[in-house]
Amino acid sequence: MFLLDIENIRIDRNYLTMLEDKKKKLFRFLIYEKKYNNLRLFRTYLKSLLRLQDLMNMKSAQFEANTKTQAEHYLKNLNKAFGYIIDEVIDNKIPKDHKDLIYLHYVVDPEAHKKHPGSYRHNLIKVGKHDAPEPARVFSLVENMFYNGAEISNAIIKAIYYHHELVRIHPFADANGRVARLMENWILMHDLYPPIIISSVKERQSYIRDLEKSFEDLEKTPGITNDATTNFFNNQLKRLNNSLDYLYTRLKL
Repeated sequence: MFLLDIENIRIDRNYLTMLEDKKKKLFRFLIYEKKYNNLRLFRTYLKSLLRLQDLMNMKSAQFEANTKTQAEHYLKNLNKAFGYIIDEVIDNKIPKDHKDLIYLHYVVDPEAHKKHPGSYRHNLIKVGKHDAPEPARVFSLVENMFYNGAEISNAIIKAIYYHHELVRIHPFADANGRVARLMENWILMHDLYPPIIISSVKERQSYIRDLEKSFEDLEKTPGITNDATTNFFNNQLKRLNNSLDYLYTRLKL
């Protein structure tokens, strides 16, 4: 397996600019709008942001769990992990190395972490039709992923890149999807974007298809970004846009 070449990432740059403008518009409205009581606006924004976070965690737990009890367990840990991320964002920290990734996995799924405490998986694993890299290669792939990510200046591209590559590497025995999505949202929230959520079963199916096709095509043509990979990146942009629209609409009510 070869990591996605960051120089070959094709993404709708106009959409990126539009998202940046929407983010600025939202905060200008929140800070400077005179027609509304600013404290009420802030409370509405905070309530709406917390609602997005709750929805993301709830949907993730529902989609990944096999039973109601397991979903409740996942949700408890996801809420704890989101609290950890918010504390890190407040301290102006973003994930940058193995320690950050492994600790996030520990918070998300302590039971899975116990299988290989303080390290990555020791077993072979399959992600749909994709054969994740053998355990001996995981550390160096994650190392290179962080190295590449540090070279990406745009927070949105960096966030989606980490999400895509973490799922493809699948560094842990379990909870990789949850960790990848939380890593993505950590970086977005650090740059003052709202979290991305997958809000329906149909959308989740589309999300999984995009990832699986991207992995398949990257195996065929390593180092070359294909249409499926581009679709995954651009569809994540659309989901982020939905989150921004949701917050702005709530402020305007």
